[in-house]
Amino acid sequence: MEKMEKEVERKTPGELGRMVVGDLAYETIMDLPEERNMLLKAMDMMKKRQASMNDDRLYRKLNEVCPTRQLAPNKWQYIMKPVDMKWFFFHVPFFALPRKIFEKFAIPVKNFLTTQLFRFYVNKLLFKKPPPFPEDADLPEIFNAFGPNNRRKRKAGFPDLAAIKQDMVHHVTHFALMYCVHWVVEMLTLRNVNGMVKYAYPALDVLGKMVKVRSCHLISCRRHSWFWN
Repeated sequence: MEKMEKEVERKTPGELGRMVVGDLAYETIMDLPEERNMLLKAMDMMKKRQASMNDDRLYRKLNEVCPTRQLAPNKWQYIMKPVDMKWFFFHVPFFALPRKIFEKFAIPVKNFLTTQLFRFYVNKLLFKKPPPFPEDADLPEIFNAFGPNNRRKRKAGFPDLAAIKQDMVHHVTHFALMYCVHWVVEMLTLRNVNGMVKYAYPALDVLGKMVKVRSCHLISCRRHSWFWN
């Protein structure tokens, strides 16, 4: 499967928008000038922000913002704790994900995925069910294209649009989850410690320079194995 980063890079804003919101919502939004413009601008912004995500800058940012800074036994990496992972999500994947689409999904996705990652054992699924979805009243403005942000009124007056809106919520949540997992795999060192997956990142103040790692890609999204160059 093509890396998600490459998918975002190669797709046009329209193609990326369809990937993010799903076919049903995309076709509806394309018929609404204001929402269409909002979606395409958000996707163009996402492509530009991702293009600016330089590994050196991102690792320096992690060294600045992650609070625990616990050195691993090898003395040149910091072991990640749950609070560090939340900062990682904020400064890496959610730096690129546009707020006009993803703002209200950020906290539930970050909290859910952090919990699952720190309970993740090799040969197990990372998660079996999605995180909580945002409340209707909290959804971003673009979701108003599918009727009022009151579930009861929307279902009574806009039954078809209600189903499309729910489908869009599911697609946006799924995209945010997969995008975050992609950056975990791409940037962090993953180690098997007695069957549980542990996470670390380079301690630049110790190393004085970047350490590059390469991964043996996760098979069927079940097992991580990382090896040093």
